Amino acid sequence: MDAEILHRWHLRGLALGLGGRANDLREERLAQELCGIRFPNPVGLAAGYDKYAVAVPAFERLGFGFVELGSVTPLPQPGNPRPRMHRLGADKAMINHMGLNNPGYDVFIDRVRKAERSLTRMPVAVNLAKGKAQEDPAADYVNGVKTFEDIADLIVLNLSCPNVTGFKNLQDPDEAENILRSVRAARTEGAFETPVFVKIGPDLPAEKLERLTGLCIDHGMEGIVATNLTHARPDSLKTRPLPEKGGLSGPPMRDQATKTIANVYRFSGGKLIIAGIGGISSAGDAYAKIRAGASLIELYTGLVYHGMGLVSDIVNGLDALLERDGFRHVSEAVGIGIKPS
Repeated sequence: MDAEILHRWHLRGLALGLGGRANDLREERLAQELCGIRFPNPVGLAAGYDKYAVAVPAFERLGFGFVELGSVTPLPQPGNPRPRMHRLGADKAMINHMGLNNPGYDVFIDRVRKAERSLTRMPVAVNLAKGKAQEDPAADYVNGVKTFEDIADLIVLNLSCPNVTGFKNLQDPDEAENILRSVRAARTEGAFETPVFVKIGPDLPAEKLERLTGLCIDHGMEGIVATNLTHARPDSLKTRPLPEKGGLSGPPMRDQATKTIANVYRFSGGKLIIAGIGGISSAGDAYAKIRAGASLIELYTGLVYHGMGLVSDIVNGLDALLERDGFRHVSEAVGIGIKPS
């Protein structure tokens, strides 16, 4: 069956209350306050999993420390033609070229507001993207920041969608600078306090990543979400044939994502909060991201292959790993394997 249909049924089941509940999460060592937001644990849901904000309360019930919803654009978009979501079973990976299908701001806002009324402790991040037809990307991001200032606990600017023509260039420092400058001006003018992160991909060359990291600091961004999907097709992939289009996620790009996190941590001197994504299927994978500089981690593909029980497995597993290594709190382990330059 089409992977996208399966995913839709899965979300519908979660929205109806199926999927269980996480119990006995060991979070004392893991709870933290970052940029004024309290995260009960560092394990979050990655953007793209619930693009339509239909199952938000279920994620708190399942033990997530936060969720990142979207990406969302000002107007509804249908995305690319199907099939556009592919499971690589032999690799426990995925390739998708969804094309930013989403319901647009109006529907999305209503769903998020309704969901937030039932939440007790889980922060909600909203991932913003530019509309496909928008020729001035900065205008859509500024619009999004203004729109979601009073709705989201955290705003993420998606500058790295590998599935929309021309979109991948937005994370190039020459393109990103105007966006970040415009967002900073809007935040200053409106006295907005909601933290803003920037989502990047793993394929940016190191010299450009260093420049982009510097721009994020210079323009007052609080953090970076690393990373989005990769265009790469590693030789290690066992699944054949492979879709020609789309971004790869899951264990085959795990090390690439971790390297990007380490570089961001090093280039920023630890000044930016990092949410790490990419190939996380166990507590050990999550711990490696934390040691590379991530204060938060996010899951997507691992949930597809290991189920929602992965959340509590990672939360409790991280606590055990921190205890094993003598850390009293997760913050002590962030970037422990990296020496900031």
